[in-house]
Amino acid sequence: MTKKQSEAAFQEYLDERAPALERLREALAADGQDPDVLLDGSVESLVPLSRWVLAHLTRADDPGATDTSVPREQWPSWARQEYEVMHSLSLESLFLLDGVVSYLGSWS
Repeated sequence: MTKKQSEAAFQEYLDERAPALERLREALAADGQDPDVLLDGSVESLVPLSRWVLAHLTRADDPGATDTSVPREQWPSWARQEYEVMHSLSLESLFLLDGVVSYLGSWS
């Protein structure tokens, strides 16, 4: 990547943080979890959050998973860089991981 391309990619990543965190909050709520409890900004929140995320990760070939052959532009920008590994996870899983990255990045 050129410097200009890397700067654009980083800006795209930054622009995705708030929507990614909101998707995680929505996924938690849809599963009956309280996002305010699981995402309270404490180190202690990482244990129940990681357990929840691990229980909800799915492979791309799992029944009911959204096929990751959807246009890559819909994937989180960081996931577009690592084709082989990310192609094995469902799109839902990529979004969960993206939300966790956003949650961790929101800490001051």
